[in-house]
Amino acid sequence: MNNEIAEKPVTPGELSKINRLMIEAFPEAERSCAKELFELSKDPAVSFSAYYNSDCFLGFSFSVHKYGFLFLYYIAVVENCRCKGYGTEILKNLCSKSDAPLIVNIESLKGKCRNGGQRLRRLELYKRCGLNLTGHHLIHDCVEYDIICSRVITKNDMDNYKKLLMSISLEYASDTLI
Repeated sequence: MNNEIAEKPVTPGELSKINRLMIEAFPEAERSCAKELFELSKDPAVSFSAYYNSDCFLGFSFSVHKYGFLFLYYIAVVENCRCKGYGTEILKNLCSKSDAPLIVNIESLKGKCRNGGQRLRRLELYKRCGLNLTGHHLIHDCVEYDIICSRVITKNDMDNYKKLLMSISLEYASDTLI
C-alpha cells in the first residue's frame, strides 16, 4: 500500500466523517463534537487537519501550539488503515512543523482496564516518534491520563501546560496536574 499522506485543513464537509471516526476511536467521555473543534480551529494557534491517501480519508488531528508546546489533543486513523504506518507518519509530520516539544495526554497505564492492550500500543506508537512518559499526570473528569512529551518537562512547563489546557476549555480549570 502507498503510504503517501496529504494533509489539509478540515472543511465543514468533512465534519460528519470526523464525528463518525470520533465515535469509533474514542470512549464517549473523551469525544468532542467536530463542529466545536472546527470553531476552535479559527484560532491561528490551532490546527485541525484531515489526512488522505489519494481520495481515501485516513483520519484527522487536532493540535494547539501555545505556551511553548505543541499539544496534540486528538489523533485518529480510520480502523481499516490502522497498523499500516499512517499514525506514525502523521505524528512525524506534526513534529516536523514545530520546534516546540510535542505533548500528549494518554489514558493511564495504571491498573487493569478493558483496553489495556490498546493503551500500551498507543504508548509504543508515541515512543517510536520520540515521546516518553514524563511522570506527570492529568486528572480530568475523574479519568487519569499520563502526560507524555518529546522532552523532559519542568514545573514551569507544567504551569504553562495548564494555561494551554485552559485556553482550550475552562473545564480544565478544576483539573489536577500531578
